[in-house]
Amino acid sequence: MQRIEFLGPKDNDWRRTQERLAAGGLAQETADLRVDCHRPPLAGRILARSRVVKLGKRLSVTDPMVESEAGEMLASGRGAYLGA
Repeated sequence: MQRIEFLGPKDNDWRRTQERLAAGGLAQETADLRVDCHRPPLAGRILARSRVVKLGKRLSVTDPMVESEAGEMLASGRGAYLGA
């Protein structure tokens, strides 16, 4: 089973992100998505995290990262999403 954890820069930003996600109005389209694969997962669980860099009305940006259970970085990237 994989655990996905979303991290925001501040609690208030995270609450605002949750509210916008619940309202269904955060990301309408993917503007840009880059993924850098660093190493393959060998065994065990993987942990995906995403940090909100910018939460805007028209454009939001996140930095996702995927780590192994041992803490090794498996992949990282950047996603830009258009809002409504």
